[in-house]
Amino acid sequence: SAANRFSEDSESFIRSNPVLVTKQTRLFQAAEALAMDSQSPITDRVSGLLVLPYNRSGREENIALARQFLNPNQPIELQLAAVECLSRILRSEAPEHLLNSWERVGPRVRAEILDILLSRKDWTTALLGKASNRPELISSFSAVQRNRLRRSSDPAIKNLASALFGNRETPNRQRLVDDYQVALDLVGDPTSGSAHFASLCATCHQMEGVGVDVGPNLSSLSDKSPQALLVAILDPNRAVEDKYKQYIVTTKNGQTAAGILAEDTSTTITLTNTGGATQTFLRQNLSSIKSAGLSLMPEGLDASLDHQQMADLLAYLNASDASLKIRQGENGQVALSASRGIISGSSAYYNPDTSAIEWIGAGDSIEWTVYDLSPGYYDVFTNAGLGKEYKGRPFRLYLNDTFTTGAVVYSRSMRNYRKRKFGNIEVHSEIPRAVFRLEHSLPNAEFGLKELRLIPVK
Repeated sequence: SAANRFSEDSESFIRSNPVLVTKQTRLFQAAEALAMDSQSPITDRVSGLLVLPYNRSGREENIALARQFLNPNQPIELQLAAVECLSRILRSEAPEHLLNSWERVGPRVRAEILDILLSRKDWTTALLGKASNRPELISSFSAVQRNRLRRSSDPAIKNLASALFGNRETPNRQRLVDDYQVALDLVGDPTSGSAHFASLCATCHQMEGVGVDVGPNLSSLSDKSPQALLVAILDPNRAVEDKYKQYIVTTKNGQTAAGILAEDTSTTITLTNTGGATQTFLRQNLSSIKSAGLSLMPEGLDASLDHQQMADLLAYLNASDASLKIRQGENGQVALSASRGIISGSSAYYNPDTSAIEWIGAGDSIEWTVYDLSPGYYDVFTNAGLGKEYKGRPFRLYLNDTFTTGAVVYSRSMRNYRKRKFGNIEVHSEIPRAVFRLEHSLPNAEFGLKELRLIPVK
């Protein structure tokens, strides 16, 4: 390729110039010394280690040096850098050398080895071939990786993966959902369910501070019934939001990567994968970008959950969502606090220091779910701050399919909170599940909200 020719020409030019050879030698010696210096900051040692692949004349020495860091006694950052360093130096030999270190490294480094070996077709083929004789490798592939390999566009990889992992995808997922209906009648243990969440779900979802926020935040699913959660777990591709669909990119040098599209600009795209890891690619280096049309969440989680374990997981999800389920107080009032609202939009966020949702923009909305709302006439009050004057009634409070307009008092600052009447609303009959949603149409509004409160009027 042109890049390789440029690299070869550059090396020839350096070799023909004694001064440059001396400077290059000193650079590589300094990088090696830095990587080995236990007194230097970890970030500097990592940088030194990652310079070594460029020293082609010292290939064998650098391989031996990098392998020293594939040891549990070494800082995890250096172990991960050593994997990357060896993959650059070894090229076609990378699978054999990296897998020879498998027994000496921990789970995080093993995951990095798998990710790197799955980034190129030739490495992937070699990895699957070796895994057929090593059960400990087979069990290390995640459900997402298994599904991706079974759907590979490369026939050889697809056949190897199908033979290695079997076909865990049920052609009719509904039959599987029907089979697991018994889990809905079992008494689940939330404590056991939290362990299942941590092992199976936390690489993409977050609950109660545990996990990674890649997929939907499950703490916002207070309106999901156990039946709906069951379907989402067993048949994740039945209904997939576009922003959670998986994309596969291939670079011009043969590297492949998969994940949800986190950022898409005119010059780059960024993918986020399970675990929250991100990869950014220059568009000019890509040969293809394809949507798999599937959720990043894999099918096949049923292989790790029997009926009772599913009941435990559902019990945990429901118990964790209980804090978002709002009911009327004994005085009939309904408190829609910021901490119990579900935020949608790009600018609004919950600030725990002020116990308020701040910077609520014109494209944002806040939603609360109230259970068993009694009929009656209610005055609605806000405890809010607004740093922009306005005319008209740009604020709307929806109740299921109806809405009322209201007013928020101008207070000069988003954090200068004032309790004022917003408006009123009438509920004609009891509503088992009432969804309130607050929106506004003010551009560039400095709007913060601590609470909406419904007070019954006799």
